[in-house]
Amino acid sequence: MEPRTPAPCRLLARFDRLDRFIWATSLTALFRALSDAVESGTPFLHYWPTTTKDESGRAHLAWQIHP
Repeated sequence: MEPRTPAPCRLLARFDRLDRFIWATSLTALFRALSDAVESGTPFLHYWPTTTKDESGRAHLAWQIHP
């Protein structure tokens, strides 16, 4: 039986399907751009952030792709 992969690792494994170009010049710049997109509701490149809350009140973040 294969060990379970933690959720963040499963998410990172899906990055192989995304565009192959430089998103930011540094890790700091990437997180700044991502947090700006989430806070303002504006797109990061062509990815739009969507935040939702489940029944328990926990927040979830999803990225919708708009070409």
